Amino acid sequence: MPQYISHIYIKPTKGFLSFLQSHPVMSTGLFYIRQLAPGHTKDIARNMLPEDGLIVIREVCDPTKMRDSHDEAQTHENRGSPVLSWWDFQGPQDIQIIPPGNIPTLAFGKIHNNHPRNLPPPTEFLRSLKHLSATYKVLIAFYHHYTAYEDRLADSEYAWIFGQRDFVFIRHVGKPYRTVLYRTDEKPKTVYDSSADDQPILFSVLQEFDVTSLPASYKTYFHDFNWNEYKA
Repeated sequence: MPQYISHIYIKPTKGFLSFLQSHPVMSTGLFYIRQLAPGHTKDIARNMLPEDGLIVIREVCDPTKMRDSHDEAQTHENRGSPVLSWWDFQGPQDIQIIPPGNIPTLAFGKIHNNHPRNLPPPTEFLRSLKHLSATYKVLIAFYHHYTAYEDRLADSEYAWIFGQRDFVFIRHVGKPYRTVLYRTDEKPKTVYDSSADDQPILFSVLQEFDVTSLPASYKTYFHDFNWNEYKA
């Protein structure tokens, strides 16, 4: 079965949570993790959260592609998760971002760029996140992970991070499992290059938010997470 994670992560700042709670779109999928409740999976329970916790907005994707059970939005809805449209996020046209370019999906040993089931996030959506980050002086990231079939025979992972500097992580660039870091005005840099790394991009993103975490187990992160306990 396919597994998707499409999250916006936000480092809490004074007053910003109130803005998010009043936002007509983001409030519908708004969660605030401050103290982990008992009973989570071992990997989640062993994570250490910063004092101010972590704001998560989920699941953010393209809801117009709900034509079969393998579409991301349909997968989220089948599991009772809120679905937010990334087309509802619009940022100023003059904001410069590291463009989405190709999003690789590894499937049965072959890399597919911009596969119809796993398309890049819209530029307008990324501009919106960068605009929020600059306006409210907050660290914001968009993280996406897709996996399917036994032994993760299909896999994709990427993240955009906006703060004092922009940077992007993309996995399976050029060859399976190669994860490349992109920064503005710098050459791309390979940061992971092994099939043994489970969700290495999420591990790097969480570090940016001062969340001390263990590398994920075989199951996807937040696989058994009870989000209802953290609705903001």
